[in-house]
Amino acid sequence: MSTAGDHGILFDGTRPTTDRFYTQLGIDQPSTAQLRSLPLSDLLAAQAAVEAAAFENMNEMWSLRLPYGPVIDGTFLPEPPLATAAQVSAERGIPFLSGNPDEEMKLIRAMMLPEVLSQADVLARLAAIPGGADRVYAAYRDARADRGEPAAPDDILDAVASDFLEIMPSLRFADAWSRGGAPTFGYTLDWKSPMNDGALGSCHSLDIPFAFGTYADAPDFAGTGPAADALADTMVDIWTTFARTGNPAVDGLDWPPYDAESRAQAMLGPALRVETAWRATERAVWDGVF
Repeated sequence: MSTAGDHGILFDGTRPTTDRFYTQLGIDQPSTAQLRSLPLSDLLAAQAAVEAAAFENMNEMWSLRLPYGPVIDGTFLPEPPLATAAQVSAERGIPFLSGNPDEEMKLIRAMMLPEVLSQADVLARLAAIPGGADRVYAAYRDARADRGEPAAPDDILDAVASDFLEIMPSLRFADAWSRGGAPTFGYTLDWKSPMNDGALGSCHSLDIPFAFGTYADAPDFAGTGPAADALADTMVDIWTTFARTGNPAVDGLDWPPYDAESRAQAMLGPALRVETAWRATERAVWDGVF
């Protein structure tokens, strides 16, 4: 859940977001005291406006990521977490459980204005992405088509954005943590939300209500019925077992440790199972890129 370790912002890189934030507040280079005197509602509204603007243009997301994040200031946070993950893993030996929903960005795309994209539209939006737009698009299209999955331009953009912005950073961190030697375990949520006639798929944040047993509070988003009940029971069991023992394996699930080669992951959804090298064909396009 949001385990990516590469989202730190270099201190010098905070200026664009800071300037946008001040613009939303209608002030110029305020003092700390002036900021503290502003109503909380004004600060939250300015923060939300800056964040909303970052999602208006998908091209901007490839380079800026999210506008807010931990700042690599050289003092409190001297290096990005990913840079020291293997070392900390070796020194501390802390067990690590990492995972994502399978279709993270479908939730974010659903929050944008509806649109029907052509291949040319998607390639234009991928123009600034590392690895080359044509190469990335072809890798995802071919891999999805080979598995019999939807491979329309919208599907390609969702999949690329999910991997680039959320899933691959999580996998990179898990790779590094496992190299340090501490017990590491991975999961992928492949349960799909019924909301919007299933358009959200296995989207961002869908794992949270199941892991915390609150899925019944959001039936339209999380789903209902015996299968949903069973998934919630299993995920609550997994999380509590991991918290107690450092190993998430539960009855009925032989869950091997994660490593950078096999990338074994428990698939949490209608069919509880373990997969290795999940979606490896298209994710290989990022090797040596980031």
